Parts: sequence; structure tokens; C-alpha cells
Amino acid sequence: VNGEECSSSLEGRSKLSMSNATKDDTADHVVDWSKPVSTSTGLGSSSDFDWSQPVIKIEDDPLHLDWGEDNGAVDDEEDKGGLIMKDSELLQKEKCADAMESQASEMSGHTEVDVIAEQLKFRACMKILMTELRTLATGYEIDGGKLRFQLYNWLEKEIAAMHNICNHEMEGKEYYAETHAEVDSDFSVPELILDKQDIGSYERHQIERRRLQAKREHAEKRKWWLQKNQALLRVFLSYCSLHGAQGGGLASVRMELKFLLQESQQETTVKQLQSPLPLPTTLPLLSASVAVTKTVIANPVLYLNNHIHDILYTIVQMEAPPHPDNKDVKIYTLHSLAASLSASIYQALCDSHSYSSQTETNQFTGMAYQGLLLSERRRLRTESIEEHATPNSNPASWPGVSSLINLLTSAQDEDQPKLNVLLCEAVVAVYVSLMIHALAIHSSNELFRLAAHPLNSRMWAAIFGGGVKLVVKPKRQLETIPSPPVPSEIDKHRLRFNMMMLVPGRPVKDSVTPPPVPAERPSYKEKFIPPELSMWDYFVAKPFLPLSDSSVIYDSDESIPSDDEEDDAFLSDTQLQEHKNPNSYSWVLIRLVMIKLTLHNVKNFFPVAGLDFSDLPVTSPLGIAVVKNLENWEQILQERMDQFEGPPPNYINVYPSELAVGTGPAILRHKAMLEPENTPFRSHDYSALPVRRLWHFLVKQELLQETFIRYIFTKKRKPSESVEDRVEQVKQNCVAEDHKNKVEADLGYPGGKAKIIHKESDMIMAFAINKANCSEIVLASTHDVQELDITCLLAADPYIWIGEEYDKESKSSDDDYRGSTLTLHQPSATSFTISQMQPSTSTPWLGSGQTSTGAGVLIKRNLNNVKRMASHPVHQYYITGAQDGSVRMFEWNRPQQLICLRQAGNARVTRLYFNSQGNKCGVADGEGFLSIWQVNQSASNPKPYLSWQCHTKTTGDFAFINSSSLVATSGHSSDNRNVCLWDTLASPSNCLVHAFTCHDHGATVLQYAPKQQLLITGGRKGCICVFDIRQRQILHTFQAHDSAVKALALDPAEDYFATGSAEGNMKVWRLNGHGLIHSFKNEHAKQSIFRNLGAGVIQIDIEEENRIFSCGADGTLKMRVLPSAFNISADIFNIL
Repeated sequence: VNGEECSSSLEGRSKLSMSNATKDDTADHVVDWSKPVSTSTGLGSSSDFDWSQPVIKIEDDPLHLDWGEDNGAVDDEEDKGGLIMKDSELLQKEKCADAMESQASEMSGHTEVDVIAEQLKFRACMKILMTELRTLATGYEIDGGKLRFQLYNWLEKEIAAMHNICNHEMEGKEYYAETHAEVDSDFSVPELILDKQDIGSYERHQIERRRLQAKREHAEKRKWWLQKNQALLRVFLSYCSLHGAQGGGLASVRMELKFLLQESQQETTVKQLQSPLPLPTTLPLLSASVAVTKTVIANPVLYLNNHIHDILYTIVQMEAPPHPDNKDVKIYTLHSLAASLSASIYQALCDSHSYSSQTETNQFTGMAYQGLLLSERRRLRTESIEEHATPNSNPASWPGVSSLINLLTSAQDEDQPKLNVLLCEAVVAVYVSLMIHALAIHSSNELFRLAAHPLNSRMWAAIFGGGVKLVVKPKRQLETIPSPPVPSEIDKHRLRFNMMMLVPGRPVKDSVTPPPVPAERPSYKEKFIPPELSMWDYFVAKPFLPLSDSSVIYDSDESIPSDDEEDDAFLSDTQLQEHKNPNSYSWVLIRLVMIKLTLHNVKNFFPVAGLDFSDLPVTSPLGIAVVKNLENWEQILQERMDQFEGPPPNYINVYPSELAVGTGPAILRHKAMLEPENTPFRSHDYSALPVRRLWHFLVKQELLQETFIRYIFTKKRKPSESVEDRVEQVKQNCVAEDHKNKVEADLGYPGGKAKIIHKESDMIMAFAINKANCSEIVLASTHDVQELDITCLLAADPYIWIGEEYDKESKSSDDDYRGSTLTLHQPSATSFTISQMQPSTSTPWLGSGQTSTGAGVLIKRNLNNVKRMASHPVHQYYITGAQDGSVRMFEWNRPQQLICLRQAGNARVTRLYFNSQGNKCGVADGEGFLSIWQVNQSASNPKPYLSWQCHTKTTGDFAFINSSSLVATSGHSSDNRNVCLWDTLASPSNCLVHAFTCHDHGATVLQYAPKQQLLITGGRKGCICVFDIRQRQILHTFQAHDSAVKALALDPAEDYFATGSAEGNMKVWRLNGHGLIHSFKNEHAKQSIFRNLGAGVIQIDIEEENRIFSCGADGTLKMRVLPSAFNISADIFNIL
């Protein structure tokens, strides 16, 4: 159609020009200027002549605006999807343009160019180009190399056609046509020659020189084209920025245009052509990062950095966690911006050379692309191994190729953001944005896919690519090694005779062994593998999980069943609508665990990318701000869950369908929770299947199982129950004892019931609490040392297990809630044995094991007869002292010991402590000596810097005073000076500052109160003495126990102190006034009259929140929570 219209217009215009010429010629012959006008013109008179008209009439050539070629272009673009202009269409446009140029040259002497018509044509062409540009990226969002290939092809052809239509001058048209064939030959021929192994060094040098020259010429032509069409590229970039800001295919095109505009401002040097990135199309993001000239309009790295920071800043500004009831437009904007960011980064890392080849024809146009923007090289070798290579480089060393890493290190500007930080923040931005959108729209499918895709090194290699080392097999020519000549009989005899004469007695070998062939060492080459898919595609793709994880419940690829099962008639409407109600108990719990999982994944991803979490405030301030905001969301959702009294009735089955014999309740609950059908979503509707699949996947995550167990199987104890228990207990105490002998523990305080932290068959000799983490405790029995995690046992809220409620009628008031509750325990109740709670492979949440009381075993050490332990005041260290005199230092959760301060074979260790600064530790022994070490020693066998005999018989206890230069000791001396003060800075002869004569038969324990400058000591006769070290005198002495005081502990606030006796009793006393506050009889009583005689309470420790830990001869480690000694509830007196 376009051809016919063009030819008809050409014929009409040629006829018109010929008629005008003949009329001009006839007019010259007809008009006779020597005659009157009326005669010459044939008019009758002058009055009939029209003087307003010219003498010669020339018909104007009408302007025909024939838009046939543009209409045809639009029709053709609609037929083929608006991707590429066909050759026939381009030839028609060129023919029409040539005809219009010839017409314009003929009419140049008669008329001027119509500016309005040219503008209309330009606007029409631009409209067509924008329409094609909008649809260009829709088919190439998957492969970035394909998109770049098609974009370059489209830009060259369409811009050239528009220049021809709009009569723009193209000075370099002939320049391009002449040199294109030469460039292609220069790129391809040297590779043919380099395959030959017999060429010399001179030929190789010439080939490399020609290749460099070809690269330089190609770079110059590419830059010439970019600078020539820079204005049009800016127009296209503005259009993409306006219409592609919220995602879509234009985001990738926008990224490519930014790379082209930045390249147009760069200077091409020989050093750049010889670098690992000679062409920007190989790895555009790295090329843009190391670019010398930084532009304001087109800076791709700065654009990506601002894009990422906008998303992260928006996430940080969201105070409340996403919820379907909160209609926030920012959530959907974040979703679109995440899609745009993902497409942009994927486009910036794709390699176009891995897609297109000069020997292959385009599947859309049927022709091979040859242009200025993208240089092609023929593939002469098969790349089957390289195509399937998987990046195996560390994400911290991205891009994983030594040459590229050196280029980034040397050429990257300090003001430019680091690429590993940029890519790490991009992952966090896209991941958290998708998580927020999924929680906001209540989408179970999106949440499942986000939870099932891990953030690890394999994910990094898939979305960002990486380096790989490929084995290069050199082509070795088979060299024919000449075989040795076969010796004759005469030669053999001559050789035998010569060897016998030279080396007599040595056997002669007739066979000649060939020389060994040197083994070939494999050589490697590093190569960057582009990413397989974008971040968006990774997170929304269907995860590859075992059949037991997902397909049992629901598979999104399966068709919707036609007939659904009918719901159970006994289920309530609330249970049937549990999956649809966003405010239900189950969905609040799902939102909490999803935020926990997101927070855990983000925290662990930063070290994978090579960013130390402690350095994040400097390297990525917005990254650490996102982590803090996620922690705030977790706290908000935690408080929301705590508002519930517990799960709804008949929430899920507490026990599995098949009960196992000999298993404890914890394992049974765990098995029940992991059953695929045991979910709170009881409806058989098809819409409930995705939520059930999500629930089943989340409960199998070890990180989340503690949260699920707490909110599925436990509920809060009602306040009415505890009040009734207190009233009943107070009444029984009133009947049993006289009011005069009562102490506050008998009036129903929480301290009246102890929680058993651990129980052994033998004595627990010592324990220590981690000062840096109060939920970890280490204890020593006679045969080993165990580190325990007691987080679940320190829970402040009283929770009880569902299905095992406490029955007051079946148990007496003295019984304890052992095993069935999380409240405080008493020692008189029975419990599950250790054999019932052995760790199982099917219970990963139990860790390495679990004790009978529910504490988690972190590590066990094979150390026998450890008598004393102490924890470092600041760091994660503790020391142990044994019966054989050895002193060892360990780090929490590490199996190896750090250092052995004292070898075995010395006197038994009676006490050891760190000072308050943590730089010194002291050890007292049974021979009366006290030794002090520096903690920060690196020697394998360190020696104490100070050691002296404090007491003649034994040193029982000691304490560092103030700055640790003054030491107080308690022990047994022959002169009855059993409490002494020592100055470690004085000479050995003058180091005794003061000695107190007290405690017949020796002082056993000692504590120092720094705020009041008091010393508290206990003796073998059960007495307690209080000293003032400033006045150096005894302030008070009283009888605390009927037997020896074996343990003494002071409250950190110095309000009270606790004492333990050899009989097993424990009492709590006020420091001011020395009145008795609490009394706990038989707390650690002796087991028999012949065993553990005189042991009783061995150690007491008082921590924050009035928690008293104690261990003793009964083999238990207990904890009590004491109320405030000065805040007695009025309800107690009302009850009495």
C-alpha cells in the first residue's frame, strides 16, 4: 500500500511540474511587451483588465501531507507486536524519503520548507516510537541480554528511519557503511588464527595489536552514534522515567538508557580497552561503577542507590506492622518499586554477548543484527561446559573474578557506594517489601514462598551471578618419543662387564626403563557467570521442597477440585472461618512468626554478604534501621499475642494420633504439632488449603517452634486460681504453726514455692550464672560439668500446659506443679525421669538434649570432682576449681578450654572469684594459701603474680575490696585470727592490715557489701558476724543456724543476705537490723545419715529481680523468686 501511494504521488507531482514548465514557456512566447497590454493579452480594453492579478499566472504546487507511510508503520507494528520494523517497511520509508528529498530540491527555488508539516511528522514518528518503546520490554523481561540486544537493534533502525522521514542530515551514514565490514572481520579473524598453536610471538603480537585497534574503532563508532543521538536518548529516558517509575517493562529499558547516556560522556582510552571490561555491554553495573566521568543526569549506580534507600527509608517510617485492616497506599507503592528495582539490577548484571551471535539469525526478523552498539564475535568453540557452570565464589568477594575485583578496588571512587553493600541492601529492600505486601493483603501463597526461599550464598549466585573457575584443557601435540634401540648380544655383555667392574656385587638389569612423563597440572580460568533470574522472580517462584513438606496439603499447580468435602457439623462458625479472619488467633500468631523469620533471615544475610553485623551502623545505616524496625514490629505482635488468655478451646490436638510408648509429654506435643492435618484451620474449603500448607511449613522451622509451643500448648493461669491457692496455704499454715514463729514465706508469697532448675542423682557441688546472659547456667556434679539454657524456666508469666491443669482435689497443698506447669516448683513432687526425656532426632527443637525439668543442655564437659565455679563479670568466661587443685578457664558454649591456670596435684580449691573489673582472679586452697593471677595472660602455664598463706590451717573464703588491692579472707588459724584484711601492694612482711579474732573452729564463708563497707562472715558453729572495715570492729554477731554455715550470698542492692547450713536449711536476713525475712527448711536436706554427711546447702547466689539460686546435697539446683521485703500485700493481713 505504501509503495503504491508513494508511486502515485510521485507520478502526480512529476506531471504537475511538467505542466508548470510548459505554461512558463508558452507564456514567454505569447506575451509581447512592445504592444499594448490589451492587445498582447487579448483583452478588449484596459477597463476589462484586472490590475490586481499578476501578468503571468503560475499555478501553485499544493502541499499534500501524505501520511501513508506512517499509517502503514502503525499497522505493521500492531501486526507484529511493536517489537521490530521489517526490512520491507524500512525500504518503503527510505524510498518515500528519497522522493520527498528530490521534490524538495526541485522546489527549493520556488517554495520554503513547511515547518509545521515537519513538526507534525516528527511528533507522529515520536508517538509511534513511544508506543513501540512501551511494548518493547514486555517480551524480554526474562532475559536481560535479549532485551539489550533488541533495544540496540530497535534504536539504530528506528532512529535511522526517523532521520530519513524528517529530513535530518546524517553525516556519518557513509562512514558507518564503509567500516562495518572491516570491524566484523577484525573481530573474528584473529580468533581463528589464535587457535593455531604453531604461530610465533611476533604473529601473536600483531594479532593482539589488530584486535586492540578493532576494539578502539568499534568504541569510537559506538561513542559517535551515542553522542549524535544523545538528545533522542534523553527523550526516551524521560518517557521511561515518567511512565515506568512504578515497575513494568520500562524499568529495564530505563536502566539501559542510563547506561548508554553515561557511556556517551566517557573518554575511551587504550587502558580501558585492555581492561577486563573493554565493552560496557559485558557487565554494565561494574562498568558504570568504575567510570571516570560521573554525570548528574545519567548515573546508574547513584540511581540504584537512591532507589534502594527510598524503599528502605519508607520501611523504616512504618511504625505499625502491616495488617489487612490498615489501608496504606505506601505498601502497594513499595510493591511496585520493588519490582522496578529488581528488574533494574537484573538488567544491570546481564551479559548480552551470551545471548546473540553473528552466525545466528533473529527469530523475529529473520535477519542477523549488525550494528554499531553491539559488537558480535563468532562462537568458534562449543561452550556447553561454561553455559551450565554454577558460580561458586563467596558472596563477600563478589564479583568473584580476581581481575574484576582488582579493577573495582583500584578504579572505584570513594564517594561511590560499594557494590556489595548496594546489592545486599537491594535484597533486603525487595525481600521486606514483598513480606509487607503479603502480610497486608493476607496472602498465604506469597507468605509461603517467601518463607520457603532462604537468603544464602546460593540465592546470591542465582540473582547476582558470581565467579567460577573452569578447567582449561590445553591442546598438547603428541610428541613421538623415539624408542631406545634394541641392544645386541655383544652390547649386553659389554654393559654387564662394565657394571661388574665399576660396582662389584650390584645386580645388572637388562631392561631399560623409559623416562617418566611429567604429569600435566590442570590450569584454570576465571569467568563471571551472569545471574539466572531477578530477585523478584526468585522470591515469587514456586519453591522446590520435598513432597512431605508441601504437596501433601496443597499444590498450587493442581486444579481446583469440583466437589469439596462437607465441613464437620460440630465445628463452630469461628473455627470454620479461622483462615479468612485476619484478626483470628491463628493469623496473629502467623504474623508474629513471619516477622520473627524475616528478622532472623535479614540478620543472618548481612554476614553472608560480607558485612559484619557490628559494623552495620557505619556501612549500612538504613540496613540496621530496618532490623530495629522489625524488632519493634516483633515486640508489638508479641504484646498482641499476650493479650490473649490462651488459644481458643479445642484449638488443635494436644497429643498425636498415634501415641508412642515411653515418651514424655514434650515429645508427644512436638509430634502432634508436626502432623500435617493437625492445624487450627478445620474448614475443608479449598481456600483454607494454602493457609494449612503455610502453617505446616512454619511449625517445622526450628527457629519458630519455641514460639508455636508456647502459644499452642500453654495458657495463662487465672488469677483466681493463685489467690485460692494462697488462701488455702495460709489457712493450713495457720493451723500447723503458731503465728509468732511465722515468717513471710509462710504467708503465701511466691518465695514459698521453689522451681527446680536441675536434678542429679548425686550432689551438685557448684554452679555459676553467665553474667552476660542470665538465661545460661553451668553446674558441676561429681562426674561432669553441664551448661544449661534455662530460658523457659525463667519465664515471668505463669503458664500451664493445656490438658494438664492442676487439680487441687487430687493433690495435697504440699505437692508441686512438676512437669505440668511453668510456675515455681517444690522438691517434694515426682517428675519424669531423665530416660523419658532423651533427645530424639525427630525433635530438633530440643537441641542437644533436654533435662527432666525442661532446661536445654548446651554442652557437657568431662570434668570430675569440680568443687567451685565462678563466672566472669563482663565476658563469656568462667573458671572451675577441682578437688585435685586444678583451675581451668572455659568460654561459654565452646568445648575447648581456654587456659589452665593451675595444674592438678596441688591443694584442693576451696573458693575462687574474679574481681569486679575482671582482670584478676583469686584462688583459695585447703592449705591456707591465696593465689592471684592476671586473667589476660597468653602463656600456656601462667604463674600467679601473688601468693601467700593467709591462715595456718585452711582458707575458706575471700573477697576483693574496692580496687582489688585490698583482700579480705576467712579461714581457720591456730591463733583464732580467722578473718583478716590484706594489702597486696605492701611488702610480704607488712601485708596484714588487720585480723579479727572470731568464729571458734574457723570461719567458713565471707561476703563484702561495698556500699556500706561491711564484711559478713559465717562460722562453723552457725554464727554470723558483721564487721565494719572502716572502723575495723565487729558490729553484730548472732546465731543463724544450729550447724555450720556452708553458703552465704548478698543481695546486689544490699537489702538482705541469705545463709545456708549443713543441715540443708536456708534463711534470708535483713542487712540492716539483721531480722529474719524468710526461712526455708530442708531446702537441700541430707539424703541419709551415712551419705553426704554435713553437706546440706553448698552454694547460694542472688541475682537481679530477687532470684535466689541454690544447690546442695539433695542433688537439685533450685530457684526462688522473693517478693520485696518492704512491700507486704494488704490481702495477706486480711486473710489472717
